[in-house]
Amino acid sequence: MGKRAGAAGGKRAGAQVAEVADPGSADAGGAQAADAASPDAADAAGAQAVDAAGPDAVDAAGGAGVADGWDAGPFIHAKGMRFPRDDRIIPPKRRRLLREGRYEEKEHAAIMAALRPDDVVIELGAGIGYISTAVARKGARAVHTFEANSAMIPYIRAVHRLNGVADVALTHGVLGASAGRVPFYVRRDFTASSLDADPGGRKGPAVAVEEVEMLDIRAVFAEIAPTFLVCDIEGAEADLIPAADLSGLRCAVVELHPQWIGAAGVAAVFGAMAAAGLTYFPRGSQGKVVTFRRHW
Repeated sequence: MGKRAGAAGGKRAGAQVAEVADPGSADAGGAQAADAASPDAADAAGAQAVDAAGPDAVDAAGGAGVADGWDAGPFIHAKGMRFPRDDRIIPPKRRRLLREGRYEEKEHAAIMAALRPDDVVIELGAGIGYISTAVARKGARAVHTFEANSAMIPYIRAVHRLNGVADVALTHGVLGASAGRVPFYVRRDFTASSLDADPGGRKGPAVAVEEVEMLDIRAVFAEIAPTFLVCDIEGAEADLIPAADLSGLRCAVVELHPQWIGAAGVAAVFGAMAAAGLTYFPRGSQGKVVTFRRHW
């Protein structure tokens, strides 16, 4: 990727970082009580308490949402799944999208429509564990997901555990054209964390730099033998997808980022798919979320 050196779970994003503040202990108590009554009431009670207090007050209160309390709630409910309420990871806007069923809406719809029970899924960029959980719950044969941000790994594992899909194979690392170790730049907004020291735009400065293992994407694909690719890595797709052996895939759902990769990057993704025998599938595509299928 040059600066975009082929990477999954991280390029300009594809990696997650704690974002605002912990929900306070008072919020946790109220939301947990409401959760006992009903999922919707729990989410509403917790969200109203935090929204009313504001992030500064929540941060001062602290306490809730730490790793050892995630399993106890409170939870955010989305499409039948539960996500631990931690405002560092799921701030108000993301929380609303989850509650309203609009988080990763186009990507989720495309994947659910195309997935088959015998698929072996590889996801590049685990995020909060949303897609990998949904895929595993629907019944894929196996699910492998990769995430660059070490701070997100315990949270994703908690999401998998809480939703009964603890057998999802989660790997901390990025995929690239070759194996090695690379610097990963963590930013307050997890969608801005990346392998890029200076991605430009309104990304904000890195708050930490950590060294992450890069795995050879061709070796990983050879070992896993995926039939279904899910890729949302915020611009890294332009370099990473052409570096992979896509010949074993039946289907791929890719979120493109033309604002970063431009026309040449989009052409590189389409070219790599076409060379592997995968064709753009319009009925499974919406805007920047595109589906490629074989023999349709």
